[in-house]
Amino acid sequence: MDVFIQDSKISGIHKSGIIKGDYEVYDGKGMLAIPGLVDLHFHPMVGKPDQLQSGMKTEGMAALAGGFTYLRCQMLVGLVSERGWVPLIEKMISDAEKSAPLDFSFNPQLGNLKHVSEVPQLITHGINGFKLFFDAYRGEVGRKLGIVAEENIRQVLQGILAAISMNPQVRLIVHAEDEDYIQYITGQPKTGGKGILEAFSDSRPPFAEVLKQNELASLAEEFGSNVHIAHVSGERSLRAVLAAKQRYPNITFETEPHYLLLDYTMSKKLGVYGKVVPPLRSPADRKALVSAVANRKVDSISTDTNPCTKAEKENGESKYGNIDKVSPGFDNIQVVLPLLITNFVKKNVFTINDLVWAMSDRPSQVFWASQKGGISVGKDADLVLLDLTHHKKVSSDSLVRVGGNEWFLFEGEDLYGMPEATFLRGSLVYNDGAYIGGESGKYIRFRQSLKKVSRTT
Repeated sequence: MDVFIQDSKISGIHKSGIIKGDYEVYDGKGMLAIPGLVDLHFHPMVGKPDQLQSGMKTEGMAALAGGFTYLRCQMLVGLVSERGWVPLIEKMISDAEKSAPLDFSFNPQLGNLKHVSEVPQLITHGINGFKLFFDAYRGEVGRKLGIVAEENIRQVLQGILAAISMNPQVRLIVHAEDEDYIQYITGQPKTGGKGILEAFSDSRPPFAEVLKQNELASLAEEFGSNVHIAHVSGERSLRAVLAAKQRYPNITFETEPHYLLLDYTMSKKLGVYGKVVPPLRSPADRKALVSAVANRKVDSISTDTNPCTKAEKENGESKYGNIDKVSPGFDNIQVVLPLLITNFVKKNVFTINDLVWAMSDRPSQVFWASQKGGISVGKDADLVLLDLTHHKKVSSDSLVRVGGNEWFLFEGEDLYGMPEATFLRGSLVYNDGAYIGGESGKYIRFRQSLKKVSRTT
């Protein structure tokens, strides 16, 4: 096929060679074209507002190299946001636009009643997504990490749900873990002969997710609000959220590549570098999530990219040190696509169409980004070219340098489907292993029309 692009949009798709003209041509050489990937859960420089510009630039370049063209950025900028987002948001958007090499939107993190009062005004700034911790990292635990999540977080949640219920294209993305249950049932993780990753999973058990997912689903249904549940980590939480979706279809959810590729039996290989919250689960949990992707039950495979340096992962100890004291998170955005292609598409576990559905088509629908997530006339000309027969060994030296590269988990792996070229709104921005620029990213704003809500009080 020939794909025609005009004014940054796809203007036509036709059998190759049947339409002639004086066009600038990029020869795809028979490669596969997929729509630019959409990441609903991306962290640019957690807790470091003064580094937002540099983070958006370097991590944005890494995202383009991985085939992503649109990011939903979770804004966790530390305690500077405690007194409100309204005085900060336009400068943050402006700063990010100066450096971001791809398109993006912000999901400000809400954690106190001041934030709740600002929701209607933030929506007028074109924001249609918000982040809430319910109720992991609550109180002083969160404050030490720069996360605002007050002790009255249930009251905050209900205020947010009420505020967004009038807006049909606004969604709350929620990290759902019951901190009280975690503290009650486990305390500090102890190995007891288990690997450190299994012990850490025991310390934050799946039931802690299920408790909050069920409560969140009931409240979302009561208020008539749109809710997106982040990082479903295994079979129990998957069953819970699928049951909730049957009852109330305005719930969507995501899983992450690490829950599909890794599990807690890999303690020897990963050590503390395998720490993520919620934790890696069992091989059976991993299998259940893979099956859900194959059956198109997962609304998004999001990356939850959170680059951590080696120092942040080891905290002065070693690869097998105290997992409770190290930072959680991975930076894998550059190789998510080829990892999933190599481990699942090439092995016929699911198809490339299933993968694109979960990483582009469906995620763009979840947050109503109608110009993204597809190759069809009228869409933004965001395209990624791949050769599924071509493979190469990945080296951290060949990747965009971001915080996590110094401990890259997949060093030396032979991967199929590395992006060969990425187009952002019709402009070639990444080609043959190098970022070449040519088009700057822009902030995607959303405009709302209020809906009538009828509720019995």
